[in-house]
Amino acid sequence: KAEKAFRAAIDLKPTAAPAYVELGRLYIQRKEYDQGAAQFRKAADLRPTDASAWYELGVALAAGGKTGDAVEPLATAARLAPKDGDALRALARLHAEARQYDRALEAVDQAILRAPQSIVLRLDRADMMYAKGDVQGAQAEYRELVRRDPKLAPAYFRLGEIQLRAGDLPGAEAAFVD
Repeated sequence: KAEKAFRAAIDLKPTAAPAYVELGRLYIQRKEYDQGAAQFRKAADLRPTDASAWYELGVALAAGGKTGDAVEPLATAARLAPKDGDALRALARLHAEARQYDRALEAVDQAILRAPQSIVLRLDRADMMYAKGDVQGAQAEYRELVRRDPKLAPAYFRLGEIQLRAGDLPGAEAAFVD
């Protein structure tokens, strides 16, 4: 039903970018990523300055396994929405998944500049540092997160993991107990 309604809206006004976005979201809900990406591409082509259309396109491509193709739409969304860190966070995660940790950290650092109080972005940053092999930097970041929010379980858990992998059982136990 919803698909028919969106198609009818598009038939009435083929330049209605929001209808393509909504149809794309419907396809994504159905896990039909290629079809969703095609709709977001149409919306982005119709409104090239609409950051949300580019963001949705990048996310759809990444969800469909086309991570290399997702980079440019996400970078475009980040450029078009300089106060929004979501596209940069998604871009950072794509780079991290591809083990391009320097690029991932660059993107997450830019996102943090846009949202300096974001615990989620700082947690992502620490995770990326750890994945890159910067154990001390990751530990420092997790400790800072715990200092800011003493109830932040993921930071304690990750600190405990680091201590455990380093063979520091008392340190790991202290992190997990805190």
